Amino acid sequence: MGRVLVSILSLLVLTAACNREKSLSYDELISYVAKEKNGLKKKRNVSGYLFDVQLVPHTLDSSSIADHSSEHYQKFVIKIQPEGASQRGILDYQIESQNDFFYRLEYYTTYVENDLYLVTDSDSISCSFSHFERYYGLSPHNTLVAYFEKPGYNGDLQLIYDDKVLGTGIVKFLFRADDINNIPQLKPTKK
Repeated sequence: MGRVLVSILSLLVLTAACNREKSLSYDELISYVAKEKNGLKKKRNVSGYLFDVQLVPHTLDSSSIADHSSEHYQKFVIKIQPEGASQRGILDYQIESQNDFFYRLEYYTTYVENDLYLVTDSDSISCSFSHFERYYGLSPHNTLVAYFEKPGYNGDLQLIYDDKVLGTGIVKFLFRADDINNIPQLKPTKK
């Protein structure tokens, strides 16, 4: 009888602890998403570039997208940095002329979304739209924000970037279903 009672109490404590972790404050959720161990942030070095990709849950995306709720889109923040912190970003890195700079600028502000895909087991989704953030040499990385229509799918997602400018070729980032489906909820704020 005593063992059964201890087992039941242990189960209740464990359940309460799990439920507490499923709901986080805004700052806690930002911290959770930013940790690589939680599976929503991926880093890879490819051909002299560091790619830092983060899946952003809709609860952290406050943007209003062309009269649509952010709940209908999956947002990814992609930071690209040349290896070596002294570099000034991807627009200036290893270019031979000013024309190369403007070619890269045009590509990232206009055409890069044509080379971004979100792949499920049964579908390939083109990027709906993207935004390239320029830092004018003030940061060693550049940020690309990409939005995809959310798939009606709860499995693994693979973000694919088919680079046409930097020489990296196809770069893939796999986000596991378990990590995506176990994102804690945002705690309601008290007013």
